[in-house]
Amino acid sequence: MNVSAYPLKAGAALGDITPDETLFPIPYFLTIEIDRVIDPIHVRGLDIDDGAHRALFITFDTIAVPRPDETLKFICEQTGLDEEYVFMAATHTHTVPVLGIEGITAKDSTQKHQ
Repeated sequence: MNVSAYPLKAGAALGDITPDETLFPIPYFLTIEIDRVIDPIHVRGLDIDDGAHRALFITFDTIAVPRPDETLKFICEQTGLDEEYVFMAATHTHTVPVLGIEGITAKDSTQKHQ
């Protein structure tokens, strides 16, 4: 295939990953508890295909990528992409609940701290 003749294709998506209200309050750091979310928490994706390779770029509005190994495996299974073509990052905001970091989900964290 002549890659130069292949049109560049791209697609973008936005998903809401705001925790369910039943998970609140969520312990955060030290004595802080998050009791609600005012603005939705998102995950964003950009899929780019140049005819020779397809890559997926994903950003999470979280402090870190939630459960990165499991998340990467799930994305690869769903898209058929190899791991080296999936790029994940987090905005590293400290104003959202901790979502699945270090193997702890929001619900697990809440139950642990009650």
